Amino acid sequence: MRWHVRLDGSPKDVERLSAAGIEGLSVDPENSSALVLEGQVDAAESDATSAAKAACEVLVQQINSFGKLRWGRRYDGFETPTTVSIDSDGHVTQVAHLGLAHAHLSYEKYAEFVEALGEPRPAMPEGLETIRSLDLAQVLALAEANPNVARVLHLIDLMLVGDADIDWVAAYAALEIIHEDLADRNEADQMSEWWTKAERKDFRATANSPEALGVRARHGKRSGLTEARMAPVEASWLVRRITAYWLVYLGEPASAEADRPGR
Repeated sequence: MRWHVRLDGSPKDVERLSAAGIEGLSVDPENSSALVLEGQVDAAESDATSAAKAACEVLVQQINSFGKLRWGRRYDGFETPTTVSIDSDGHVTQVAHLGLAHAHLSYEKYAEFVEALGEPRPAMPEGLETIRSLDLAQVLALAEANPNVARVLHLIDLMLVGDADIDWVAAYAALEIIHEDLADRNEADQMSEWWTKAERKDFRATANSPEALGVRARHGKRSGLTEARMAPVEASWLVRRITAYWLVYLGEPASAEADRPGR
């Protein structure tokens, strides 16, 4: 069974993804603000529709999650108004409706906004160049081969689901998965090169404090910390940075170890 989905998004996001060279993904010839995603599912006729729906949802979710990781909230994401499966007899069945993400300023736009308020220009976030160097096709291949990558991409999506704040629980869980993945490779110490002890303490203390975060805290037990030690924007960049370093680490051969990102 073939499946066919139209992805509606901003012209900028269409341009970003159409340039990524993903197999089966192309600009809709009838609508320049949309992409067409096509694929094939090998399944019994009775299971083909649900299999097509699941395959489509996973791929679109991973594309949107990658977009959040690569471009942050300035990646608007794609909604899916029409997702259909086409059986061997040509019968068309609608199988899914997905949602739309939120927008956000790029670092440059944010820096300009801060300067316009008369404040000093904020420093460029550490790891920004690594985040911007991520390749969609390579990351999707990693996600297919390594379930931990797929999980972290999903958590990044959840972390940035709001307009301003982050989901601290999803952020913490993403870093836990990265740490466990490295530990399974006997490389747990690698992560310590990607953030400082101060960052680690501030992130954990803030994420775990119900006094500082209220219902958004990772734990319900009182911690004694009444004010957040890390702002949401700092935590967002921190998690995206560590995730990007991890993805580069996973994608590099052992011979490239000396060139891996670190502190």
